[in-house]
Amino acid sequence: ENHTQDEQKVLFTTFTKNLAIDIEQNLKKLCPPNLLKKIEIINLDAWVYRFLRKQKYEHSIIFNYKNNPTALAAWEKAMVIRDTSIQGLDETFYREEWENIIQSQGITDLESYLKARRVGRKSLLNRKKRLAVWPIFNEYRVQLSLNRLKEVDDAYRDAAELLKDPEIKTMYSSIVIDESQDFGTQALKLLRAIIPEGKNDLFFVGDGHQRIYKRNQAVMGQCGINIRG
Repeated sequence: ENHTQDEQKVLFTTFTKNLAIDIEQNLKKLCPPNLLKKIEIINLDAWVYRFLRKQKYEHSIIFNYKNNPTALAAWEKAMVIRDTSIQGLDETFYREEWENIIQSQGITDLESYLKARRVGRKSLLNRKKRLAVWPIFNEYRVQLSLNRLKEVDDAYRDAAELLKDPEIKTMYSSIVIDESQDFGTQALKLLRAIIPEGKNDLFFVGDGHQRIYKRNQAVMGQCGINIRG
C-alpha cells in the first residue's frame, strides 16, 4: 500500500476472464475498501482490448481464429497458395508453425523467419522450404489486414509499441501476474512494457506443471524481464 502513490494502482492480471472474476471476489473478502480501490483486477486480453480501443486502434482483435468466420476464411485463403509438392507439411503443420514460431517469436518478415530457431518442431525446414512456406503466413496477415483484423499476439506487440510513447502513461506501481505459466512471449513483453523496470515492479505466480496452453512457453529473460536474484 505504501509503495503505491495516490494516483497509482496495482494491476492484478491473469490469463482468463473467469479467473480474474474469482480473484476479484476473493480480494473483496480479504481487502478493506480503501485498499481494494488501489487494485485493478483484469485479465490481460481484456486489458489490451481496452487499452487499444482508447488509443483508437483500427483493428478488431481475434482471440480464437476458429470462432471468427472472417479470420477462418482468411486462413483458408492463405492455405490455397501453399506448395502441395512439399511432403509432410499439412494444414496442422502450418497452423502450429504460425502459433509456435511466427507468433511466438514475433516474426513479421521473411528474413527473420529464415533465421528463426525452431526448437521443438519435428519437421526440419531448410532454407528452400522456409522460402516456400513463408508466403502462406504473409498472405494470412494480408487477408486479416484487409478486414481490419489482428490476432491477439499481434495486438500485444502493437500495444507494447504504443507504450514506448512517453506521452502514454499507465500509472501502475506494480503488476501481479497470476498463472504466469500460461502467458506467451508476446504477452510477457507487453507486461514488461506496461510498467518501467524498478523495485517491486513485476510479481509472478505460476507453476510450469500446470500449464494449460502448451504453445505459451516463454523464457522471461528473452522478454526483457530481469529474473536474476
